[in-house]
Amino acid sequence: MGGEISITNKTKVPLVMSLWQISPLYYDNFVPSGGTFHRRTGIVHLTIRARIWNGENGYTDWDNVLPISALLLGGLTLGAGALAAGGVALGAIGMSVIPAWIAGAAATGAEVYAVGQTLVVLSGAFAAGSIIEQVKKWTTKGCIISHGWLIRGHRQFEIRGGPDAVEVNGKFLIDANTMKPFELIELKND
Repeated sequence: MGGEISITNKTKVPLVMSLWQISPLYYDNFVPSGGTFHRRTGIVHLTIRARIWNGENGYTDWDNVLPISALLLGGLTLGAGALAAGGVALGAIGMSVIPAWIAGAAATGAEVYAVGQTLVVLSGAFAAGSIIEQVKKWTTKGCIISHGWLIRGHRQFEIRGGPDAVEVNGKFLIDANTMKPFELIELKND
């Protein structure tokens, strides 16, 4: 019998999920909230990784070919211009329908920052720099990095936690007042 793994995204943000040894052997570049990443792997030890999807941080087959250290040393992180230098007006990102918490935050002078092509962060009452740095870390290094899982039988997991977020016109907006740690929870090992 081989091994297989299922990881369900129970967060409110889309995730890039991957299974690693030296490089990402298996991956899905967009697992929506409520979606499941499923792979048949054979019996193998893997590292489970997930990061918040930002439209620019998916994997390609070249990530399996090129050593990861070369990618890191080459400075490939979020891509050119991924992190906005300052606030972005809500109108500039094409918002026609705005959720109540976003309107409330805008009324109190909160700033909106773009990280990547489609992920937008509201700084809320927090220092924008620390929130932006946390989201940047979650989109590049990952929000889940869990080593040493022996995949034998069917292992089933959920990723929980993270911030509250909504999708509006293709943009994912994070409520900075709801930041929670991400967790990898094992449900079953058949």
